[in-house]
Amino acid sequence: MVETWWEASMQVFARTADRRLHHRVLLDLPTSRAVYPPRLHDLLNHTLASARTHPDRPIRDWATAVGRDEA
Repeated sequence: MVETWWEASMQVFARTADRRLHHRVLLDLPTSRAVYPPRLHDLLNHTLASARTHPDRPIRDWATAVGRDEA
C-alpha cells in the first residue's frame, strides 16, 4: 500500500541525519497535502516542520510545495 510507504518514508526522514537518505525518501513523496490520509497528518506536519528548516534547498522546496495546499 502506497500510504504505508509514505509513512515509512517520513519516519526514516525523522530518524536519520543522512542527507542522501533524506533526499531519497522525501523528494518522492507527494506535494499535495490532500492525498495524505488523516491518520498521517500529524506525521506530515512534523515532517514539514523539519523540512522547512533543512539545510538542503530541495528539501525546503518540497516543504514549500506541500505548504501551498495550506493557503
